[in-house]
Amino acid sequence: MNATSPSRSSRPGWIDTLAILLVALALTGINAGKPLVVDDTLYFEYAQHIRAAPSDPYGFETIWLDRVQPANELMVPHVLPYYLALSMAAFGESPLTLKLSLFPFALLLGYAMWWLLNRFAPRDRIPLLFLAVLSPVVMPAFNLMLDVPMLALSLAALAVLIQAGDSSDRNTAWALAAGIVGGLAMLTKYNAVGAFVAGLFYLVLAGHWARALVAGVGASMVFLGWETFVFSRYGASHFFNSLVVVGSLPRGSAAQWLFSFASLAGAALPALGLLAAAALRARRVLLTVMATGIVLMFFVIAVGPPLAVGSMGYFFPEWKGLQPTDWLVFATGLVVCLAAGAVLMGRIKPLAAELSGAGFVRSMQDPGLRADAFVLVWVLLALIAFFVLSPFPALRRLIPLYIALVCALGRALTRMREGRGTGFSQVRVVSVFGVAVGLLFAVTDFTDAAARREGVSRLSERISEIRSDSAVGSAWFTGHWGFRYYAGQEGLRMAIPEQSTLKAGDLLVIPRGVHRPRLYGAANTLELLDIVQASSSWPWSTLPGAYAGYRPLRPQPDSQIRMEIYRVLSDMVPRGR
Repeated sequence: MNATSPSRSSRPGWIDTLAILLVALALTGINAGKPLVVDDTLYFEYAQHIRAAPSDPYGFETIWLDRVQPANELMVPHVLPYYLALSMAAFGESPLTLKLSLFPFALLLGYAMWWLLNRFAPRDRIPLLFLAVLSPVVMPAFNLMLDVPMLALSLAALAVLIQAGDSSDRNTAWALAAGIVGGLAMLTKYNAVGAFVAGLFYLVLAGHWARALVAGVGASMVFLGWETFVFSRYGASHFFNSLVVVGSLPRGSAAQWLFSFASLAGAALPALGLLAAAALRARRVLLTVMATGIVLMFFVIAVGPPLAVGSMGYFFPEWKGLQPTDWLVFATGLVVCLAAGAVLMGRIKPLAAELSGAGFVRSMQDPGLRADAFVLVWVLLALIAFFVLSPFPALRRLIPLYIALVCALGRALTRMREGRGTGFSQVRVVSVFGVAVGLLFAVTDFTDAAARREGVSRLSERISEIRSDSAVGSAWFTGHWGFRYYAGQEGLRMAIPEQSTLKAGDLLVIPRGVHRPRLYGAANTLELLDIVQASSSWPWSTLPGAYAGYRPLRPQPDSQIRMEIYRVLSDMVPRGR
């Protein structure tokens, strides 16, 4: 088979099927036992409401940061909450069963990713499949959050669009199906629009303008149909409300965004640097030196100075507060970006020569040249989307770009092999290395979350001891993220600004190490009784920097979470923002 043409079959053989199943099982299994983290609690709450009132998805209020807000004002598109609500109805509300119920998304992601790699890099499809799915950006991000389900649906839509572009028949059914799936992807998370636009571009490259129109209309009908329902029910579009939320967040400078991007790439995407070096025909000794340097970087991160327990891990870098390890990770990211950029820029010249020789329209009739042009534009669109659509830097924001880069670098390696008839063993080695880094992030995220859950359990025991020693009233808490869920499970009541009335003698728990709503006016009415801390012996930490900021991996702090127990001295109603 000519390396420039599509693979002979879009159906996986038994080895490919086994690989798809393995990555789906690994992705689901690694995530299943992890306690709820960060925004999991919010999606859990939306799913609970939808289960009770499926026709009224945003008909409730929730507390978010410093105030109570209508559910329609927070950025929670509906597809995943509805799916979780169905899972709750079928299997109950256990986080374990809910996460296991996400297996179909993992399986769809595995198959869609395999299909794309089979189209663009058929000889390396299996090792690159493991590199793509079991990666530092995908594995820790599954949770009960939007990113991985969105990725699965958006890649499925992209694969169908590409299939429609490669097909010579005039049937537009696949294009319509891709539009419907793409619309669902965008209603899972709005930044799915990037991959869908890339798919429409592929149809245009192939000269199938009508199919691109059909796909676009199908996606628009799904998206606008839902938004019309939401507007008619609540008097406001959820999408436009989300834009207001994003617009209200602080935006960093261009320098801060670039530093954050390189830092995220340095910590989480070093395997792509090795893959790019292999595509640049680097010798094994250089690849070995690069891999050794990356391992040393992770060691240096582990022994670096820890951040304070209460640190949020700023969205953007504050230059005076940067640590030497921050600059080391940034430098690694520059190397990764330069290597990947060199590979992609190197593909532009031969592609331009082909296009100039035969003409653009005629050249795009060649599936191989069309694939070459597409992967480059796909990476460019994903890169632009990171800076334009991301409200703040976070590891999961790199997922669409990472997937596009795996396909583009795989395509470059495929082009290099033309006529050679043999594979590069470096790709398999890089894949193993990348999966190892992915496991490092996944294990780190797991141990952080487990330490926080265990801390809440010990908090509950300490509150029981305080109650046995003295007469106290209700036990309240303020807090956010996974702490909010587990504190509720232990029977603590959430102190809601402007609504809850705390009586003299009640207990109030204020955590440090998670975001918490501020309780204005409460300082003079509280007496500190005790502090319960939770820590992890694992040397690395992902929380909270992997979810909000430019430090996705940091040294383990002395305490993952510090929970301060106060006695309320006089009746109070906490005031929010």
